[in-house]
Amino acid sequence: MMKEIKKKAVASLIVFMLVFSNFATLGTALVSYAVEPDEDVNYSAQFVMINNTDDENGSTNETKSIPSLENESANTSAEVGGAQIQGRIGDEETADGVPSSEETTQDLPADVSNGENIANVTEDTPVEAPNGENEANVTENSSNKEETSSNVTSETQNNVANIETQPSESENVNNTNSEQVLQNGLAIEITVGVKSTGYLKNAKIDIKDLANQIFKLRDNISLGEYIQSIEDGKIKLRQINGGTEVKVYIPIELKNEETVDIARLQGGVELSLLGTHVDSEGNETIITKSVKPVLELSNDMNLIVGSNVEKFIPYIKDGSKEALVQLKVTLGTDSKNELPIKDTSLEVGIPEVDGASIKDVNVSAISTGFTNGLLNGDTLFTVENWSYENGKVYINVNNAEKEGKYQMNTGNDEYIISYKYEDYSDISGGILNATVSAKANIFSGKSTKEISNSINKEYDLSQANSNIVTYDVTRKTQN
Repeated sequence: MMKEIKKKAVASLIVFMLVFSNFATLGTALVSYAVEPDEDVNYSAQFVMINNTDDENGSTNETKSIPSLENESANTSAEVGGAQIQGRIGDEETADGVPSSEETTQDLPADVSNGENIANVTEDTPVEAPNGENEANVTENSSNKEETSSNVTSETQNNVANIETQPSESENVNNTNSEQVLQNGLAIEITVGVKSTGYLKNAKIDIKDLANQIFKLRDNISLGEYIQSIEDGKIKLRQINGGTEVKVYIPIELKNEETVDIARLQGGVELSLLGTHVDSEGNETIITKSVKPVLELSNDMNLIVGSNVEKFIPYIKDGSKEALVQLKVTLGTDSKNELPIKDTSLEVGIPEVDGASIKDVNVSAISTGFTNGLLNGDTLFTVENWSYENGKVYINVNNAEKEGKYQMNTGNDEYIISYKYEDYSDISGGILNATVSAKANIFSGKSTKEISNSINKEYDLSQANSNIVTYDVTRKTQN
């Protein structure tokens, strides 16, 4: 309640001064004071891809420096409430309440130039006039300069000496570069800024539940100017001054795991910020913020479809020509996918032969590794996974969810389609034609997407083996 009354009083005072007097500068300062600390700190995060460009010579650099993006550099003066604050606010105040170097700089006489050694300003040291003469030669008419010089008290001198001997924050960066050196790849881009006159200290960003995420942090991360340390998914930042927005990058890489928790991935990764906001009057407020960016992996891949006649065995039964045929159909990719596949489907056209009927169609799976990572004896494939209708075989396989996780793919899907032609007269030229189409629903960072491919296949029966070979398609039966 007191806080609301105080804010209303400040607002009323601002309106009064702006209407009845010329105190615009003071009014600006009071407006800055009225800003809530939580609103004064902006915080966001997103996943990005670092792509280094070619240099002028056309060669590709292995690393690229991305500067810390901020509104003002550490040595740039900021205009706040009508007063100029030089440099950066220190991490700590002295024990006896000595003001920071910025505040002391404001109190120094105008005659002291920036190029002079401030530590040499003492009671016994005359201040040089702008024309280069000694202060002793300044006439009585220069009363303004004498009065200004006399205001440099011993207390002010001690303050200046203390600040001058303390190392600046830039000296405490442990010799890190102001720029992060980043390699190509995924990274978390974190943005933290302070809008007004205050500053943020002791800021720490925590990547929640890092051990169970799909990614891990890379080794030997370049810290740059504003990252103090990174340990166990916790990023400690250096002090961020008012009017400054900082971007830091945390390089990551995907884990090589057999299963992926898709619900966790699509729900986002929580990154929490905890820090202390200090306003222009030295009041401290604990700041907590949280964001949940989503790692939007596109999971781009190509479907590779293959089909061949493995067996063509003609024979005569009851005076009619018949033939036993085996087709091998494969499905896979020529790229490494980042996320699992949800399901796949195949549509295989059985080649037509004039006057012949197609009988005894059967489908067996050697492997479904591309769809669900199951190979050979672990393959789960039953009559429920395929059907035959009007000269086409339809195959459907799912990647079953287990304890919230989906299996990554391994190798290809391989199927054997067996059937026979009855009562055919002849196969012109020994060539058969058919179409094989495939679709796959694959997971991405936010949902699923469908990819597809198809081939028009020409089977040369002269290349088929006339010997019957039994494939080992031993498989488990789903209950």
